[in-house]
Amino acid sequence: MTSSRARWDGVCFFIVALVSFWIHLTFHRWPFDDALIHFRIAEHLIRFGEPYFNAGEAVMGSSSPAWTLLLAALFSVFPATTAVVAGLEATIVAVGCLVWCRWIQLELDDAAAGWIGWGFAPVYLSLVHYSGVGLMETPLALALVGLALLQFRQHPVTGAALLSMASLVRFELAVLWIALATWTLVTRRAHPARVAAGSAVGALPFVAYWLVYFPLLPHTIAAKSLVYEVPWRETLDALTRRALPTLPWLASVELRAALVAVLVAILVGGVVFRGRRSGPAAAGRGPWGLILGAGCAVGCVYGVSGSLLFPWYVPLVGVPIAAIVYLSGTTSESRALVVITLVALVIPHSIALGITFVASFGPIERYPYLAENARVRRYVDVARRLDAGFATATLMSSEVGGLGFGFRGRVVDGMGLVSPEALPYHPLHVPDERSRGSLGAIPPEFVEAIDPEIVVTLEAFGEALLRSPIAERYVDYRFPVYLPADARALGTSELWESRHLHVWLRRDRIRTDPLGATTVLPGIP
Repeated sequence: MTSSRARWDGVCFFIVALVSFWIHLTFHRWPFDDALIHFRIAEHLIRFGEPYFNAGEAVMGSSSPAWTLLLAALFSVFPATTAVVAGLEATIVAVGCLVWCRWIQLELDDAAAGWIGWGFAPVYLSLVHYSGVGLMETPLALALVGLALLQFRQHPVTGAALLSMASLVRFELAVLWIALATWTLVTRRAHPARVAAGSAVGALPFVAYWLVYFPLLPHTIAAKSLVYEVPWRETLDALTRRALPTLPWLASVELRAALVAVLVAILVGGVVFRGRRSGPAAAGRGPWGLILGAGCAVGCVYGVSGSLLFPWYVPLVGVPIAAIVYLSGTTSESRALVVITLVALVIPHSIALGITFVASFGPIERYPYLAENARVRRYVDVARRLDAGFATATLMSSEVGGLGFGFRGRVVDGMGLVSPEALPYHPLHVPDERSRGSLGAIPPEFVEAIDPEIVVTLEAFGEALLRSPIAERYVDYRFPVYLPADARALGTSELWESRHLHVWLRRDRIRTDPLGATTVLPGIP
């Protein structure tokens, strides 16, 4: 039996790894803009010995110290390319899927545990692979959580160390760390001093690195909480659409959220009141409720705080909730609940994963984040041109990942993520200065105060700026939002109601036509 299960596990892991590597190495050319912020910080740590976005400016531009350290270690051996990081991400996603499926197998602990455990694989891959392909830190955080859950069964001190480490990859996971550490103490699985020591061992290297270079509060958290003004309804809408692609036909956010809540209640409640199959979890030893509660708590924090729900945030909520829903449905004595689990959770996520997998063979426009991430390739293209002619200039934008990856000079963030001096000019008013609160727009007054030689912005992020008198100081070069190949694949040249990427060059710096630009705005010679 053990040999048969080992072979089954080996075959399933091989398939998962194959799918993960294929998808990551196909779509790595379209990363999220924020991912390239980490690239620049890691490179600066290697070159200058300081993990700053701009050399000499002690600002914590990344809220994931563990991830930037890992990237710096990687870039000290391999070139800092998206393909190299995609290979790392593919490995992490595959290992994360393995450990989560293995944890589910151990929680079931019956004859069917092998195939039921791997039934969670398409759900995990569907939720996590977007952040992995986008080259973000979320897959590493969730892989560490999965390892921690395995360790909590027999070695809770090691589990606490791994969870504290995961919390320094994504700070939200501190909620799960606190919950499971408390559960360990209440159930007397380990002495409090040992749990505290294990947690300290996991966190100490990263905390020490953090405090050597930065103040206690990550600047990125303060910046995002100030700049973005997102109604809780919008956060709930994004969370229910991305985490559970089961109800796309429902326009009402409230109804969609209510049905998701009912689904969770039916599955979890069905286990509590009707019983479940035999195994360790059935004896009440598994912390299912705490894991589910931690996932829900993080989602509630996002909603109450008005956070802009980036795609790489969703798995931090979706994976813990989906894992407990999956366990509840598949361990129930009721066949109806098993069917509900398959229909409402496994099948929709399998379809979503299948769409991405099919898109990797040719119809790349079906990749859900292609339109959004293709703009980053234009940023890198324009930034490299600017770097060739204006290496000593100061460049300002409100999206600085792709631009900072291609432009090696000083980059000022008009949104304030890596430039604290921008925050006094935020938040911009809605709708006078920006059309909605989820846009990190550039304040015209900040441009006037800094007077940068270069300003780069999409129309969506520069609504107030493009109308301001400051425009007279600059020559406006306009580029299509997408590179030609991406525009052809997508069948559009517009993103977020923006048709152009505006590159402003200050008049006193222009001697030739360095960019090979198209047209200049009317009224500017």
